[in-house]
Amino acid sequence: MKPEKWRLTEGHKAEIPAWNQRWKDIIMSTQAMDDEERRIVRDAVIGMYAAANLEVPRVVFVSSPLQAAVIAGAAAAWWHSRGEAATDAATYDATDAAATAAATYDATAAATEAAATRAAATAATAAA
Repeated sequence: MKPEKWRLTEGHKAEIPAWNQRWKDIIMSTQAMDDEERRIVRDAVIGMYAAANLEVPRVVFVSSPLQAAVIAGAAAAWWHSRGEAATDAATYDATDAAATAAATYDATAAATEAAATRAAATAATAAA
């Protein structure tokens, strides 16, 4: 049997609908990222690549999904025209690498634990 790390209190359970709504709002947001959000994302990407012992890529932010699709298509065409088969193979290998999966799992677990800790602290502060 797996040991229990923590248990949700009734107060935590009561906060779940609000957290669900918060994340739905974030997911559905069309608001542009600000500089602080870009920094957080850039740091997370760099951290995940470092944890997987991979070369850190250039992190590029664009203003819309359409712009991302156009730029990604243009970049793919440029790389393909240069005959970068080794880059393609390395990309596929890195995507499937166990280290990448482990780094993703670790980053997700750390973010989830941090959110639970913040929620617990908020609940404790509100109760005080």
